[in-house]
Amino acid sequence: MTAEVLARKVAKIADKLARIDEQRPGTLAELAADRSRRDLCAFYLALAVEDCIDIAEHLIAERAWGAPDSYGEAFRTLARRGVLTPELAEKMVQAAGMRNAILHEYDDIDWARVYAAMTDLARLREFVAAVQRFTTAG
Repeated sequence: MTAEVLARKVAKIADKLARIDEQRPGTLAELAADRSRRDLCAFYLALAVEDCIDIAEHLIAERAWGAPDSYGEAFRTLARRGVLTPELAEKMVQAAGMRNAILHEYDDIDWARVYAAMTDLARLREFVAAVQRFTTAG
């Protein structure tokens, strides 16, 4: 992935995270009461995770590290190759699962878990930083 492509993808993630920060209700109760803001923030969260998945899959493909069986396995592959720490990879596996729940509208979305993710976007920022370190070092 060229530096320009990565920069565009990183900018897209940063934009979505900023939109979550701007729109996110202040409490879980407010989130439950304002379905429109809840859904908007959840959608931005899912799209930001999707962008992280896209970056992971691009890195894996261009380096011929195999074809992961799932989004979660893509993050674990990056951990095995030294791009991510195992701990961050597992956080991203959880994020991928949340993305699936949000986008496929599973009946039992744990909105407390989604709200917690909305209020702590550090794992997505850590993912971006790790990828940037890896791509500039190698």
